[in-house]
Amino acid sequence: MGTILMEYLHQHYYGEGDWELLKYSLEKVLAPTTARELGLTRRQVLEALMYARRIRPSRYTILEDQNPTKKEFEICIEKTGVCR
Repeated sequence: MGTILMEYLHQHYYGEGDWELLKYSLEKVLAPTTARELGLTRRQVLEALMYARRIRPSRYTILEDQNPTKKEFEICIEKTGVCR
């Protein structure tokens, strides 16, 4: 699920990537692609995304590069269908 969200952000910010193909591929192998499948609430997903950039501060990721806001994360989880 996190991979789908990060791929969405890459596609959104850099114009590269295909989160829809990634999600389809994960669904095809029956991997969880939604918060519900993992037993998570929308609130928990948002909290995890807001906290994620602090987990490994020495590791460079798109979260540090673009610093998405809570509103951007809300759009991300809605558009990808991770939380509905």
